[in-house]
Amino acid sequence: MNHSDIHNRMADYLEGDLPLRKRALFDAHLDSCPDCSSELGEMRRTIALLRRLPTPQAPADLADNVMRRIA
Repeated sequence: MNHSDIHNRMADYLEGDLPLRKRALFDAHLDSCPDCSSELGEMRRTIALLRRLPTPQAPADLADNVMRRIA
């Protein structure tokens, strides 16, 4: 795998959606490429931070306001 392959498949890798053979190639590339390994680490940290954010709450009157504008 090259850098482009890694970038294009990083989300699949993090989600566990890569087939075993491609995951092995991905891991091998990460073992030999500090840049891609670092980028993967940054993505993991970003995902962890995003998961800590509170779930936004829509205003109680949102549906009424939308329907009023549609009408």
